[in-house]
Amino acid sequence: PDRYARILRLRFLEACTLREAADELGITVGNAKVLQHRALRQAARFGDEMAP
Repeated sequence: PDRYARILRLRFLEACTLREAADELGITVGNAKVLQHRALRQAARFGDEMAP
């Protein structure tokens, strides 16, 4: 989902803090932590599916 992509982009490509990413997305820091965790889990599953 787009929200997963946004949180990962903000945190890892734009080097935002968790607080900055949460503010940018208009969510709480706790929600941002959960969103980041879910996005990373989905990315890992996607990576496993793409591996030869």
